[in-house]
Amino acid sequence: FGAKFQSYNKQIIIYLYPDLRLEDLTDIIIHEYVHHIQFSKTKTEQEYNKKLAEVGYWDNPYEVEARKLAQQHRKECLKWILRHNQLF
Repeated sequence: FGAKFQSYNKQIIIYLYPDLRLEDLTDIIIHEYVHHIQFSKTKTEQEYNKKLAEVGYWDNPYEVEARKLAQQHRKECLKWILRHNQLF
């Protein structure tokens, strides 16, 4: 994956690589933004880490939700970007 969310300073860090597609970048941004929303709640980081230890990364409900929402909104966001940006 090409990004991470840092809860302590509310930053999303995206790692760019040469073959990164706009669709993938859109998915990454949505996924990490979901984490931003999730971690805006109290005690979420502790809950995230507890689930991580219990079920691992892939089955962690916070990751499941972030992947699901990214998949649901990726096409709509990508269409909006392409309609409103002259660079692409």
